[in-house]
Amino acid sequence: HMSIQIIAVCACAGIIVGVISLTGVGARFSNLLLSLADTSQLLALFFAMCIAILLGMGMPTTAAYAVAASVVAPGLVDLGIPLLTAHFFVFYFAVVSAITPPVALASFAAAGISGANPLKTSLASFKIGIAAFVV
Repeated sequence: HMSIQIIAVCACAGIIVGVISLTGVGARFSNLLLSLADTSQLLALFFAMCIAILLGMGMPTTAAYAVAASVVAPGLVDLGIPLLTAHFFVFYFAVVSAITPPVALASFAAAGISGANPLKTSLASFKIGIAAFVV
C-alpha cells in the first residue's frame, strides 16, 4: 500500500520536472536569479529559498527536492555557487517546506498519528522550527 503512494508521488514529481524543462521555466528562473545577483547575491539566495519552500509545500521530501533542484539549483550554480553547495541549499529548504504553514505536510501527518489538532500541531512545529528559516 505504501509503495503505491511513493510511486504516485514520484510520478507526479517526474511530470512536474518534465513540464518545467519542456516549458523553459527553469531557464527563465535561472536568468531571473542571475539578474538579481547583479544587485545582491544574498537577495538571490533569499528568493531561491522562497521558491524552494513554495515548490516543496505539500510534497514529500524527495519529490520536493527533485522539483526544486530542477528549478533553483541551475540558477545558483550559474551564480558561482559550487554544485554540491547549491543542491544542499535546495535540499535544506525543500525539507523545511514540510513544516511551513499553511500546508505543513509533516505536521499534519504527525497530528494524524497522535490524534492532535492539525492546525495547532502545524503552528507549534513552525514555532519550533523558526530557527531553521533564519539559518
